[in-house]
Amino acid sequence: MSIVVPALDAATNVYFVLRQLPDADEVILVDGGSSDGTPDAARQARPDATVLVRPGVSRAAALAAGIESATGDVIITLPLDGSADPEEIPAFVAALVDGADVVKGSRYAGSTRGRSAGDRALAWLGKRLHHADLTDPGCGFYGFWADQRDLLALASEEQGSWAEHVDVTVVCQLARGGARIVEVPSRRMAPLFGSDDMRGTSSFVLSARAMLDERRRARSVSASAPTTPAPPAAPAAPAAPTGVVDMGRTSA
Repeated sequence: MSIVVPALDAATNVYFVLRQLPDADEVILVDGGSSDGTPDAARQARPDATVLVRPGVSRAAALAAGIESATGDVIITLPLDGSADPEEIPAFVAALVDGADVVKGSRYAGSTRGRSAGDRALAWLGKRLHHADLTDPGCGFYGFWADQRDLLALASEEQGSWAEHVDVTVVCQLARGGARIVEVPSRRMAPLFGSDDMRGTSSFVLSARAMLDERRRARSVSASAPTTPAPPAAPAAPAAPTGVVDMGRTSA
């Protein structure tokens, strides 16, 4: 199992979260060029961690780099704000072993807890645009078998924002690729430091934008894909000469 986490200027969170992770074949932290010592914090918290430094890249590109370099059969990623419970990872792995291609945490799976209007709208949008039948598409805690990464099309060299909700993009791409996605209950804890990026109008707007952008990207790829020409029709069989019969005899 490989645990992949992108990070930018998150030294304190990295130190606390990485120390809580369960045993794994590898922990990969992809740093986007932090100025607060995030790579050093990762090494202090987890001396066996692999730290990849990609200065200036977007969060999507950092995540793509980590996923690409992962060597485990299973790849898990989770938020670094402390809102996800690492003790739930074994349940994620169990769901994969039971037959899922992708497993995603959900605050609502197996619960009677009511969803907000924003979460209901995102769920509807994900199903409508990407065939992603999920109760909590914005949750950034998920895992998948390593062979499912072939369904992803994240820009590995993209420069830009760390505010985009790339986890929404990932689940949309996996769903569009036909992956079997199973949700498992996942409790949402208060962030260790700072605000909760999963809540509020801005979070809804960013998640909805990610879904719409992915829809446009998928349609653009589909439109530009070369079409396979139809094979040429087989030539018609020549008509039999009139007046000719078997045995070389001619008709009267």
